[in-house]
Amino acid sequence: DLEGGQNYVLVQPNGKVAWTSFGPSDRVVWSEINRSVSLLQTCIATCQIENAITELIDVSELEIDTDNDGVPDMEDVFPYDSNETADSDGDGVGDNEDAFPQDANETHDDDSDGVGNNSDVFPQDGNETNDDDGDGVGNNTDAFPQDANETKDTDGDGVGDNADPEPENPDVRKPQDLNVEISDRSSYLIAGAIVFLGIVILFVRRKQPPGVTTDTNFVEDDSIWNDS
Repeated sequence: DLEGGQNYVLVQPNGKVAWTSFGPSDRVVWSEINRSVSLLQTCIATCQIENAITELIDVSELEIDTDNDGVPDMEDVFPYDSNETADSDGDGVGDNEDAFPQDANETHDDDSDGVGNNSDVFPQDGNETNDDDGDGVGNNTDAFPQDANETKDTDGDGVGDNADPEPENPDVRKPQDLNVEISDRSSYLIAGAIVFLGIVILFVRRKQPPGVTTDTNFVEDDSIWNDS
């Protein structure tokens, strides 16, 4: 306790008086970093020198701002990075750089689709994020997002191109449909052939046969029948 005893003065290496044990200035300290005067909080009426020294050290540490970003090192999560001061989700990436500052599992969103790279199956494609069937085609593009064997339906008949016998013919969805279509074609061909044959026969029957020739040179020559 310094009260009634000898007076003490704390002087900084630069010669500035930081603290005195006498008079109205026994709670005054000089902050070299802030270039201002402040009061020791531990000293009320009397002050022990060790308390003054401890508080002066603490005050100095609180005032240090290594990266000069306006946030003291004691409060700055990134004391050497003037672009960052906080890391809300504790993922090691500062809030300013973290695309998801409240999500410790995500930090970047390269394609800016709102889904972090770690969760995005297609982190470089802004149109896709998921691939439920794991076929390499995103759900938004995949005509069959739950079927790993199919991705397209060219003719829009509800059957994927891989399973569709004729992927560009909406009337054919399964092999049976193809057989029926072939049978129908055969029927049409047979019916057409019958009709054509009938026409040919009708045409032939309508054509008159050549007449029998009754006039000959022998008939016209009456001498053949007369006695000479």
